[in-house]
Amino acid sequence: MHHGRPVRQQKHNPVFKGLITCLLCGGAITWELQKGRFYGKCQSRRPECKGRKFLREDRIESQIVNMLGRLTCPTDEVAEWVLNCLREKHHDAAFQRQQAIDSATAKLDRFKRMDGELYDDKLAGDISKERYEGKHEQFIKEIEEAEDVLIRAQKGTNALLAERILLVELSQKAAELYARKSAEHKRVIIKHLFAALAVDEDSINLEFTSFVQSLASKVRLTHKIIGVAK
Repeated sequence: MHHGRPVRQQKHNPVFKGLITCLLCGGAITWELQKGRFYGKCQSRRPECKGRKFLREDRIESQIVNMLGRLTCPTDEVAEWVLNCLREKHHDAAFQRQQAIDSATAKLDRFKRMDGELYDDKLAGDISKERYEGKHEQFIKEIEEAEDVLIRAQKGTNALLAERILLVELSQKAAELYARKSAEHKRVIIKHLFAALAVDEDSINLEFTSFVQSLASKVRLTHKIIGVAK
């Protein structure tokens, strides 16, 4: 008896919902709650998928946390130095992009103005029709080239470099954050730092994205150089 009070249902919200696939059939691993733990399994009826062991969510999470720990720089000073280098590179790229935009805009305005003045000269009878058409064609070509340069410069948003700065910042706090965040936040961390997660036979394959793997390798090398075991 609950004396009229609604019974609270435990939300079915496994951390790895929609994140892990079966390498044998390509299907998604589904999860069920048993005795307070989530267990996952491929539900395919294919013979090679039947009879396989359940995956325990808590054990996969232990592997995740262990891998995230490999991303942490040996000292805060090293992490900040790396971030400052990336930020400086991003700042320089943004400055160069703005310079390219300003230069292309000025060139575009100049040739448009010159083409307009040329038309005025034509109307005033100061130049011949043949000379007008020749110069006008030249200005149109210059205008089109300047517009093309401007479009390319405006599209160069340095988004990749900005994203990598955010990934490095996340990597330095990921292990700590993962341990205390909700399932939704854990999924965000996994999606940003890990490539596709998959089950092969009865084991889970966990791999960082290529950039994060490169970062992990550099962190490991840094630990060796300064003599901090990791």
